[in-house]
Amino acid sequence: MMMKSIELYGLKDPLGRLLCEWRIRVVLPWVRGNQVVDLACGDNRLIRRLGYGTGVDIRNYGDADLILQDFTHLPFPTQSIDTVLILAALNYFDHPEKVMRELARVLRQDGTIVVTLLRKPISALWHRFRDTSLPRIAYDESELLRYAAAGGLTLRERRVFMLGLNQLFILCKSNQ
Repeated sequence: MMMKSIELYGLKDPLGRLLCEWRIRVVLPWVRGNQVVDLACGDNRLIRRLGYGTGVDIRNYGDADLILQDFTHLPFPTQSIDTVLILAALNYFDHPEKVMRELARVLRQDGTIVVTLLRKPISALWHRFRDTSLPRIAYDESELLRYAAAGGLTLRERRVFMLGLNQLFILCKSNQ
């Protein structure tokens, strides 16, 4: 049965749509290789724009390539993925440290993980009004880096965007 694609950021949410498109434009230059996974892909907009890859989520918004129970056991072979993307979604993960360990397993030796996070005060304010069902309202850079280190990942690069409201983190395997 073909399910109709659900637009996460529809006509009633032009700000959400604008921010989503902005994040996609910022991360696309960081995508490397042919094996790309967008974790917590939502409506899979990024993978569709890229034209290849696998959009994975735990909730069916109608356009994900793969729906899983959680992200701690991914169905990809060890060292098979070039780029993993996590856009504005880390605070939706129940166990981010376990997810980072799993991402380190599937990531190729020279692969990258691209994460975007709203700055913690902005995220707390944003989600207080928009989505109160999150396991965690926000993470800061030190928490992300602690989870990354638990998976054997290190920070290669950090940038701010969206007028300083959002952050981009490029993670790689520690021995890279």
